[in-house]
Amino acid sequence: MPREWTPAQKDAINAKGGSVIVSAAAGSGKTAVLVERVISRITDPDNKTDIDKLLIVTYTKAAAAEMRERISAQLELLSKKFPNEVYYRRQLMLLSKANISTIHSFCGNVIKENFYLLDDIPSDYKIGDESALAVIKNQAVENVIESLYDSDDQAFRYMADCFSTAKGEYNLKATVLNIYEFLCSQPFPEKWMEDVEREYLKDDISDSIWGKAILLEAKLAADFLTDKVNECIRLFE
Repeated sequence: MPREWTPAQKDAINAKGGSVIVSAAAGSGKTAVLVERVISRITDPDNKTDIDKLLIVTYTKAAAAEMRERISAQLELLSKKFPNEVYYRRQLMLLSKANISTIHSFCGNVIKENFYLLDDIPSDYKIGDESALAVIKNQAVENVIESLYDSDDQAFRYMADCFSTAKGEYNLKATVLNIYEFLCSQPFPEKWMEDVEREYLKDDISDSIWGKAILLEAKLAADFLTDKVNECIRLFE
């Protein structure tokens, strides 16, 4: 039975003629939508595109492998459905050399193929692993914090007092890195930061998203305690 797509998913699958940004939460079917989008390009009756002419990049090796596997499964279904159609069997053969990889692997291949044009990149470059990148990020944050302490920035000192403990700036560094990682997942990180800052600048804290959340929690707690007090009164009576 063919899958039922939501209107938003259909838009993501069929959008043409320009750049498309799709923002979706975990578990919303991003991989399935992307696979369907790829298949729709391959089978487009007006403009069929060979699978090895498409560039499909992901952020993890597991996601790239899953993408290749799902596309292969769809092509096999099509070749069985249309046994006399050589085109689909050809796509299955081309799949082995299709550009389906992590973004790091794709960029690495671009560098390898054009190393003679890249004077500022050493020939012995390598893609950083998670542990090495964590060390670099931590060092960068420490350098920034140190320079801000030296600058006698009062706003920074107030923030450091809020987040730091007697044991050091671990919480401060962790918060900065968490925000950085979150920003990396945003399509428009600068706009997100501006929107957040605007919330902080509101005169009445109850108008901010945090104020509303705090007031809601306070109301729920008050309602819960009121119920408990009323229950106690009934028991005493």
